[in-house]
Amino acid sequence: MSSAVWLTGMTGALIILAHILNPEISPRWRMMSELSLGRFGWVMDLAFISWMVAHLVLARAMLPFVPVSLAVLLAMVGLLQGAAGYFRTDPVVTPARKASRARRWHYIAAIGYIVGFPLVVLALSVSLWAGGYPMARRASLLALPVWASFLLFIFLLVRWRRQGLDIARDVPLGLPNRLFVLAYMGWLFGMALRV
Repeated sequence: MSSAVWLTGMTGALIILAHILNPEISPRWRMMSELSLGRFGWVMDLAFISWMVAHLVLARAMLPFVPVSLAVLLAMVGLLQGAAGYFRTDPVVTPARKASRARRWHYIAAIGYIVGFPLVVLALSVSLWAGGYPMARRASLLALPVWASFLLFIFLLVRWRRQGLDIARDVPLGLPNRLFVLAYMGWLFGMALRV
């Protein structure tokens, strides 16, 4: 499955380049989506596109091993991720009352992807075990960091909210964001190597 491997690798390279070209977007405090803003935003736009296509290509490659419905779900979360990239967010410090319509759509798509991807990964792992495929073990091992990073992200968000902190200004949201992105991309890359 060389094309999904290359697409995921290219996505990672583009994300790194976007960070280098946008040093004002702090990886500690700002979500990765904000790398789409500004002069070099097109680099992150390309990363979103290649990331989305990697989902679609991997979903197609998994058809012989999983039910069509699960491959479609993997493709759908990939499309949600692409939609999150298409609808550019506002800077995180933009007050909610001044939020653009694109930001609202970005949040809807991003939340769908952030929550949907771990669920699809779990369903795919269960299906691969049920089918007796050797790649089930790899899928399950790769699912562990996906779920750990997702649960950590949710835990931190809930904790910060309970503390009354302003998510946009008071918390290092960028770090857990990048952690789950790394885990999600690791799953795509690892599965693409195996399929």
